[in-house]
Amino acid sequence: MKESADHDDKNQIFLDQLAYVLKRFKIDLSEKEKEMLIECFPGRDEGDRKRVNIGRLYDHKYEVMLSKIYQKVDVHENDGEDDPVD
Repeated sequence: MKESADHDDKNQIFLDQLAYVLKRFKIDLSEKEKEMLIECFPGRDEGDRKRVNIGRLYDHKYEVMLSKIYQKVDVHENDGEDDPVD
């Protein structure tokens, strides 16, 4: 997806290019889904050709990864050595 993004701003991709990339993975977007992408992830306006800001999708990927890490770490289980002392 990054290769298809705008060369000046890798967070911006034309909707038709995004649809093409997704189609290569056998994901077809309906017109309603395209409208929802434009509404939820608005990009720079280029007239008739709409852009989508995919930067938030990258952020979501890292948020999911961090969530998995936090689930593995039990902050309540400790040996007491890190307890604050007055």
